[in-house]
Amino acid sequence: MIQIKVRIKGSLKKPFGQTQFNYDCAEGTSVAGLLKNFEYTDDQVRYITATVNYDVKPHTYVLQNGDEVIFMAMVGGG
Repeated sequence: MIQIKVRIKGSLKKPFGQTQFNYDCAEGTSVAGLLKNFEYTDDQVRYITATVNYDVKPHTYVLQNGDEVIFMAMVGGG
């Protein structure tokens, strides 16, 4: 098991009713796996950007112990 810090920004559904929390997950968990653990749908996941330790990462990124993950909805405009 690894422990990460999670922050949820903007209009995204708040897992556990919180915007910031520590979370234990299995070694080898990817950003996409974490989003599925939080019960985001595939349609929602397409529009979520993840930063890990303040760097934008793809959903295939494998999380490491102590990572800080921030999820935010992509915003479009024109």
